[in-house]
Amino acid sequence: LQIVLSGSARLPARPRALVEPATATRVLATSDGAVVPADLCAAGVEAWRLGEPLALERLLTRLVERGVTRLLVEGGGRTAWGFAAGGFVDELHLTVAPLLLGGRDAPTPLDGLGFPRDAAPRLALVSSRVDGDELYCHYRVRRPADPPARRG
Repeated sequence: LQIVLSGSARLPARPRALVEPATATRVLATSDGAVVPADLCAAGVEAWRLGEPLALERLLTRLVERGVTRLLVEGGGRTAWGFAAGGFVDELHLTVAPLLLGGRDAPTPLDGLGFPRDAAPRLALVSSRVDGDELYCHYRVRRPADPPARRG
């Protein structure tokens, strides 16, 4: 199941994720007022209207109804913030690349309001590996019942 989140449904011409899918079922999740391009509907893309702004709870409920129990979310800081702020993140795969951007407009893993320090999700490192100059980290979000982090 492949899903593209777009509140406006304004997509590049022939978006690869919907036109050349790796899976047979494709969904474009939009806000209520978005106009879904007719060619996508004709190609069998399902349009799910999720409210304004996009109600991720509604999206996740519909996915569970379809039997989805695991979800990989790839996106920018705004999408990641929506899932993190909603408490919908169990794991995080983070790549540290050998590139320093910086500045007020630089990409960030989480846009949005940010978390107060005492409410910020805590992460536990599951694994890490180096490939060339890149570092790949796999984290699990700690839940209140999890054992405390080991100090080493």
